[in-house]
Amino acid sequence: MHRSNGALRSRIMAVILAAALLAGVFSSFACSSSDTTAYNDPGDYNDPDWNDPDWNDPDWDDPDWNAPEQTDDPDWDDPDWEDPDWEDPEYTGDPDVVYNPGEAPELDFVVADLSEPLEIDTYSDSEFLDSRSLMIYDADYLDLFFSYPSVSANEIIAHIDANPKIGPQYKQLLKTFVNSIAQKYPDADMRPLDFNIQTLEIVECDEFELAMHTLSLDAYGCYVNSENTIYVPKDYTYRPGTWEYQVIMHEFGHAARTVWRDDPELQLLIQLSSDSFVIPEEALNSIFTVSLFDYEERDIAYQLQSNMFLILVDCCDDYTLTDYINHSLSYFAHKLDLQNGNNNYATAIMKLIEEQRTDWSNNDYERPQEVYYPIYHYLTKMYLDKYASSGMSSGEIDALVAKMLDTVMFDVPEEYNIDTAEFYRYAHEYFGA
Repeated sequence: MHRSNGALRSRIMAVILAAALLAGVFSSFACSSSDTTAYNDPGDYNDPDWNDPDWNDPDWDDPDWNAPEQTDDPDWDDPDWEDPDWEDPEYTGDPDVVYNPGEAPELDFVVADLSEPLEIDTYSDSEFLDSRSLMIYDADYLDLFFSYPSVSANEIIAHIDANPKIGPQYKQLLKTFVNSIAQKYPDADMRPLDFNIQTLEIVECDEFELAMHTLSLDAYGCYVNSENTIYVPKDYTYRPGTWEYQVIMHEFGHAARTVWRDDPELQLLIQLSSDSFVIPEEALNSIFTVSLFDYEERDIAYQLQSNMFLILVDCCDDYTLTDYINHSLSYFAHKLDLQNGNNNYATAIMKLIEEQRTDWSNNDYERPQEVYYPIYHYLTKMYLDKYASSGMSSGEIDALVAKMLDTVMFDVPEEYNIDTAEFYRYAHEYFGA
C-alpha cells in the first residue's frame, strides 16, 4: 500500500527493476526480466590466453572490471546492453507499448449495458492426475476446503500467540484487527484469516528491500499472498491515527480474504476479492480497514477511488461491508445492477474508475473528462435515489450534490482535473429540478 503522486512513476519503476537485476533481488511478483540489462563479458578477462584484437587499454589492471560503460569502437554492438540512465521521453512503463505524448489508448471495454448477464464468481474445483485445483471466490463455498464451519476470535488469537514469525508489536496489532472484525462484523467469515495467521510472517525491511518487494519507492507495506508474508519498514511504532497504522491494518485486510497454497496434491486459491479489479479491490479494502477504527479517518489510500466506493456502498441498499468480507467483487457488481435496473453495467463503471487512476498516474496522456462522465452520472443517480425526495427545489438538489461531492472530492489530487460541474448538471437533468 502506498501514497502516490503519479509523477515519473513509470521511470521510477524502471530504475527499481534495473536495481533489482543488478542486485539479484526479486520479490515473488517482480518481473523476471527487464529491458535494462548490465553488460558482462562472457569470457574470463583474467585468462592470459584471452585475446581481443579490438581491446587495447594499456592501463587496465582492475580485476573487478566487468565491461566499459561506453566504447569508442564503432563496430561494438551488444544487442543486450542498454544505458540505465537513458530516458525515453515516450516510455510508459510497459516495454511492449509506446504511446505518443498526449495520445490515449482506446478503452478495451464498453461502458454500457451488455447483452450477456454478469456471472458471479463462486468456485471452481478440478482434478488432473494426482493433483487437485480448488479456487474459491465466495465464503458460501469455503466448506469445500475447511472441515470446520467457523472460527472464533479467541481461537484466532491463540494462533497469533503461537506463531513465532510474528513479532510482539504485530501480535498486538493483529489481535486488535481480529477483535474489531468480530465486534463490528460478527457474520464475517474469518476462516481464511485464521488459516493465514498460522503461518504468516511479518518481515521488517530497509528502504531498498521494501522497494524490491513492493516495486514502489513510496510504499509503506505490502502483503505477498504467494509467500503469506507482509513486508513493512523497519523501526515503525504503529499508533492509531497515523498513516502507518492504517497501512498495517490494510495489509491485514488482504490477508483476511486471500489464501494461496501451491502443493503437489492441492493448488488452493481462496480469492474473496478480485483478480479483475485491482484498484476497486484496494479501495474497498481501504474502506473496510478504516471502518474498524474507533475514530473517523477520511484520509485513506486510493483516495478518489475509495471516496467513490464509499458512495456506492452507502447507496447500495442490499450490500454491507460484511458482504465485502464474504463475497467477491462480482457479487457487489450484481447487487448494484439489481438496484439500478442494469445488466452487467456496474462492472464497466468499476473498470472506468480503475482506468481513471491509471490515467492520473500516467504522465504520457490524459483523457478528456467526458470519458469519465458515466462515473459521475452513476454516483449522482444513486445518491439522489437514496437522499432526494419529490418536490425538492433546484437549490435543495444543489445542496445534496454538494454534500455528495464533499465525500467524493475529499483530499483528491488536483491532477485528476475532476469536472465537478458535471455532477450538478446531470443531477438537474436526472431529477428534473
